[in-house]
Amino acid sequence: TVGRAGSLAPLGDAGEALVGNKETARALVDAAEAKLADDADELDYGARLAAALVALKLEDYDRADKLFTAALETDEAKPAEVYVNWGLELFMANQYRRAAEVFERGLEKEALSEENPAIFFYLAGALEMSGRTDAAIGITCYLDIRAEHCGVEICFTWIGKPHQGTAVNPECKYLLFRHA
Repeated sequence: TVGRAGSLAPLGDAGEALVGNKETARALVDAAEAKLADDADELDYGARLAAALVALKLEDYDRADKLFTAALETDEAKPAEVYVNWGLELFMANQYRRAAEVFERGLEKEALSEENPAIFFYLAGALEMSGRTDAAIGITCYLDIRAEHCGVEICFTWIGKPHQGTAVNPECKYLLFRHA
């Protein structure tokens, strides 16, 4: 189901047909919003998430935001999955400012782990693409920490354009190696 997968993929061809028919897709989003307004308990996590994902496909970002927020309010919600899927879907739709806000909200609410470097990679990319480079200098992190062999790799590095060619990258690497 959509709730377990966190995407419309389990719907297969039927999901593609639904999203392809804008009128039907809008009707589904309308029905979900009406149900939330009338009796929110009747609309489970999977249905809220599905409606949010359909609203995203319709490029109706305000309604998608409301439906994702509603999905997060259910007991069976998987907050980390919701924030990551929501943010990445927005990123892929070139909605970088919104994607950054979603990742920031997930971190603020402690639904996204600060121990997961991918979250900061996504956030840094969204900040850079939305022109908020003053908020994101860059990111670099460890990978494959092998304490038994005293080994570590540097995973990836992304440095925002204004900081490329400056002391930021060498200083980051120095600090990583010094604290490894």
